[in-house]
Amino acid sequence: MGVDHLAGDRAIPYARLETLFTDDRHPLGERVLWRLLYETAARAEEILSLDVEDLDPEFRRARVTSKGGTLEYVHWATATARLLPRLLQGRQAGPVFLADRRAPASGRRAPAAADICLITGRGRLSYPRHQNPAHGGVHCPR
Repeated sequence: MGVDHLAGDRAIPYARLETLFTDDRHPLGERVLWRLLYETAARAEEILSLDVEDLDPEFRRARVTSKGGTLEYVHWATATARLLPRLLQGRQAGPVFLADRRAPASGRRAPAAADICLITGRGRLSYPRHQNPAHGGVHCPR
């Protein structure tokens, strides 16, 4: 009797992940985010906190602040290196990952100025928003 997964193993087979990463039915931003999370093994908060200035495309790495506050580098592979320029579309500053909607300009829900893209007016995609598509986040298919 063949067993595909050990009891308790929740790992998604790589072939299934690759299908997800390359499926054009999902927005580019989602695919880049999923790929970066997979390739770097970084926490979602570390990747979602990235600014364009933190990226070092030449060496395929980004500077992140770890949970303990230490500056570290995460590294990505070729596929992400090819996708990032398409996602950034020439942006030189601001958040790498943006919510689908423009950020509120005032009020208690207005993000800090550093969390708004000056070109698009869209706010940084946050972890709670990433989890909830109804609030400008993304949907992770199962």
